[in-house]
Amino acid sequence: MMRSVIISALVSATLAAGALADSITLRDGDIEPAARVVTLADVADLDGDWAQAWADLVVAPMPTERLELTVQMDDVRRTLDGQKVHWGKLSLRGRRSLTVTRRAAAAEPVEPVTPQPQPQAEATPTTVTANPVGEIDITAPAATTLRDHVRQLIERTHAVGGDDLRITYLQDDSPAWSLTDAGCRFELEPMDRDLLGRVPIVARRWQGETLLGSERVSVDVSIRRVVVTANHALQRNQTITAEDVTVESRWMADGRVRSFDSVEPIVGQVAAHSIRGGQAIGADDVRPELLVRRGQQVTVRAISGGLVVKTVARAQEDGGLGELIEVEVRNSDKTRERFHAKITGNRQAVMLVGSNSSENQGGQP
Repeated sequence: MMRSVIISALVSATLAAGALADSITLRDGDIEPAARVVTLADVADLDGDWAQAWADLVVAPMPTERLELTVQMDDVRRTLDGQKVHWGKLSLRGRRSLTVTRRAAAAEPVEPVTPQPQPQAEATPTTVTANPVGEIDITAPAATTLRDHVRQLIERTHAVGGDDLRITYLQDDSPAWSLTDAGCRFELEPMDRDLLGRVPIVARRWQGETLLGSERVSVDVSIRRVVVTANHALQRNQTITAEDVTVESRWMADGRVRSFDSVEPIVGQVAAHSIRGGQAIGADDVRPELLVRRGQQVTVRAISGGLVVKTVARAQEDGGLGELIEVEVRNSDKTRERFHAKITGNRQAVMLVGSNSSENQGGQP
């Protein structure tokens, strides 16, 4: 009876702590004039130790020539997903679309200059000759075509250019590509936020508050990236070794593939599904080796101060080493409680009661 009371108390305390999940609240942000990247701390309020642990996570590159950058909540969520964030311990909320502004550089103080007397030059008679307007040397800035504006947008978005960027302008002979920003300005709205592969773009020309016209153009975009590829076909649940993968440079045109650029994060993990030989391996293609499967009984050690209580719970989800999973324990009065525990071994897990950070739920049983 006493054992059940202790387990119930520990579980209840854990459930209460879990209800207070750390939060990331997105907001508009600003960065230093020379900053090249936007971090999570630049655009979010981080509440709790677990949330603050991701403060330095890069969520977007910041092109040096731009004063503003738009970041979507979905992009931030995908970035956090790539870091294997456990959403049971963390919530993401706030603005769906936020603006990052580059702060203006502080002006350096200018010392006053005292004018010095200059010697008087002897007056020399001059002759003024009227010149035709066409002969006046006035250098006006050259107008930029829609084609060049689209290229600049893609270069800024991916922070690449030159030989690492390949753009094919579809309907290359369309008059729209030759439109310029002379006397107006362009507003470009890509229909694909990744700006990779086939990308339709709506180009609007504005003169003040007047819309002069709207054109729809399309480009094919690919970027040369360092990726990790499979040397041969890999079966689902197969453990990946160094001999199974290769690092190479490849043209990528699918923004959905978030490929690794080194083998270290992959070796030792297992294939989440079948992988073709030669396929670029992304974050969605691998997962940690399963040590606990849904429905299995798991030995859970609940730790509170100097007290350790061991019980048996049933896993509600699959999980690998170091992952938090939900488990269910049946009490002596036939009631059931659910809580999260961190996997430490084969069908083994541990939980710390009263700890706000899942990083502290470590150690071997």
